[in-house]
Amino acid sequence: MQLLLGCSRSGVALLRRDWLGRVVGAPIERSWDGDPATLAAVLRAVFGDAALRKVRLQVTLADDLCRFHVTAPAIDAGWVLHSDPVLCGPFAAVALPQALQQAVLQVADEFGLRKTRIAPHCCVMWRHWKHEMKPTDWFGVAHDNSLTLLAFADGRLRALVREPLDQPAMKDPLWLSRCTASTMRALHVAAPARILLGGEVPQPWTRQMPGRIACSALVAKNQPACSRAAALAMGA
Repeated sequence: MQLLLGCSRSGVALLRRDWLGRVVGAPIERSWDGDPATLAAVLRAVFGDAALRKVRLQVTLADDLCRFHVTAPAIDAGWVLHSDPVLCGPFAAVALPQALQQAVLQVADEFGLRKTRIAPHCCVMWRHWKHEMKPTDWFGVAHDNSLTLLAFADGRLRALVREPLDQPAMKDPLWLSRCTASTMRALHVAAPARILLGGEVPQPWTRQMPGRIACSALVAKNQPACSRAAALAMGA
């Protein structure tokens, strides 16, 4: 059994996944105001209802709770960088609010949970869908009125762009292409062949239109309708 916790700025949700990878039972949800200082109390209520101990916990955070930096490894002569996978080019580094991380780890320890892993939404989605990527593709996640866009060139990450999404942007079939073009000009890179986009993908963005960059929505099989926090927990 594994516990899956999703944290958005409006709530948290806890799901249980069996050893076959299936989500079992209904999610346990609580509202949350996005303040790391109040998270511990919310988590105690959620984990108390779950009544599970000594199981693994995976935590997925909304991207807007994190800070991202794209950097390149600087390795001095005589040193070898070890990572999984080995980094040979720019990569995304993620910073979390210390109070948020401490709250998660503290409460997980109180309930005897083990091997706690904390990651932002875009990283969880990337790990799940990267096998679908081609060297000419870009990748993105739309969630809770915001977009995280990962720009690639020659199969390597070049930039990570965060953009707010309002209703006009989500209804405009050309908005994503304009956002992509702006990033291309800043990076001096070629247009992607397509953008693989997960999360709450605006339907107008996926329309096939002449002169626009193709956008493919990534949808997991048998994905049930659920709250935003529960979608985070499932990595959807």
